[in-house]
Amino acid sequence: MGHHLPISLVIPTVGRTELLRDCLSSVAGGTALPAEVVLVDQSRGDALAPLIADLPSLPIRRVASGARNIAVAYNVGIQAAREAIVAVTHDDCTVAADWLEVALRTVASRTDLLATGRVLPEGDADLVPSCKTSEEPREYCGELEVSLLFPANFVAHRSELLAIGGFDEAFARAAEDGDLCFRWLGSGRTLRYEPGMTVWHRDWRSRDELLALNVRYAFDQGRMYGKHLWRRDWAIAPFVARDAREAVRLMRAQLLRRPVAMSDWRRGLARGLPAGVVVGLAQQAQRSMRRVTCP
Repeated sequence: MGHHLPISLVIPTVGRTELLRDCLSSVAGGTALPAEVVLVDQSRGDALAPLIADLPSLPIRRVASGARNIAVAYNVGIQAAREAIVAVTHDDCTVAADWLEVALRTVASRTDLLATGRVLPEGDADLVPSCKTSEEPREYCGELEVSLLFPANFVAHRSELLAIGGFDEAFARAAEDGDLCFRWLGSGRTLRYEPGMTVWHRDWRSRDELLALNVRYAFDQGRMYGKHLWRRDWAIAPFVARDAREAVRLMRAQLLRRPVAMSDWRRGLARGLPAGVVVGLAQQAQRSMRRVTCP
């Protein structure tokens, strides 16, 4: 059994028991264990109790969350964490044996640093979304981005995540990562891509489910853009333009019958992004009206 590290591991789950079992087993098989696993359970049931009992080597603390909202799950887990450093992965991922050790080593002495790492496909790579395979480390500071944070694989100091306000819970299904990435870098903090932090993302979705997921991602990305555009944070505009260009490039490739991977995130842009921007602007306008009219 590995030694325990001063790090809290947060894992949101919606009750995908077999996937979660593999995830937790990979953590239990690591060269070092977390001081605690905060399992944020949004499954609205008791199916996880036998699974937790089957893994006595892991100090698992189940925290129930009635919402089906990924941003809420992160925030609940971060707030419940007892250690100063928090790592996060997802219930449909497995982690490298040294994942926690690399994560802790990367951020331990740098409170302003959020680190994210490689997310490799496990199974059919064409059916796995949100992967990052580069082996080149890079740090970002003093420049803005929205696409650097991979929420299935990140670590940061709990105090800094709380200080920045955590994840925006308006993004219940997607884009919460891009929003936090933009705000984190905009605050002057540093984000590092550390390929030594490695997890694997499982291929459990069908092709139709993956396409629907990419449309949903694009829609919520558009909502996130609408949020910042309404606030006249014009630094977001280049990323809106970049995604629009990528949508055009994909349509051109499809017209020319060039091969496009099912997992290509751009597949959802044309259907999801414009509607998302409009809805995001409208939602911000409604919130502004409520603030004005409330006594």
